[in-house]
Amino acid sequence: MSQVFLTLTLVLTSLLIKGQVNFRPNETTFKKRDYSKTIGEDISISIRGKVASLFFIEDWFCRTGTIGAEIIYNNKHSLGVDASFFRWRYQTDDPDPIPLYDELEKRTFIYLDYKLSIHSREKSLYYLNLYSKIGNYDMWYEKYENDTSILNLDFINTTADGKFSEFGLGLGAKFYFSSKKNWGIDISLNAAIRNTNYEKEVYDTGIRKINLEVQEQRYVPFLKINFFYAIKNEK
Repeated sequence: MSQVFLTLTLVLTSLLIKGQVNFRPNETTFKKRDYSKTIGEDISISIRGKVASLFFIEDWFCRTGTIGAEIIYNNKHSLGVDASFFRWRYQTDDPDPIPLYDELEKRTFIYLDYKLSIHSREKSLYYLNLYSKIGNYDMWYEKYENDTSILNLDFINTTADGKFSEFGLGLGAKFYFSSKKNWGIDISLNAAIRNTNYEKEVYDTGIRKINLEVQEQRYVPFLKINFFYAIKNEK
């Protein structure tokens, strides 16, 4: 046993003398990676939003607005947040036709989304979209001053207000307006489930009022359109 130990000692001493083994820690061959620099270069930030008014048929109108931002990592994953509103206006006419009243519905909400890029081209990018909304819901009526109808419009004072949440997923695409990919339009088509809880004050005559607590759940489509501009693009 002592002979084996002596032999190993002699071999190790010989290697040290020849410089083939180095125990000096300050000359280690391992190098530390600068992760902060790499992560910073892989992140881009965009601002996004829109303001629009549209009509679908003669008496259906809508107005919407959005302002928000999106953080994109490695041109693959992104997280976004928006402050938004959406308002419907539906006009009811008498048989002449003369406008009688409008029914209005408004939702103001915070919108959050996650996008996973699945394919990119020179001037476009395609992605899977997962989103949620949470906010306020309001409904009311507005009567036209030129109304001469003999119809009973006592219900015109009916109102509703409450909260809603919405969760959905879909497919989307970004289309770039320049080769630098720093601005363009973002469009996604989604399917969602919406839960709305609200209190409704119903007037069916001039002196009677009914208070209702309403819970609704609906499956709804959702078309999301935003313009965007990169304030810090990927390098």
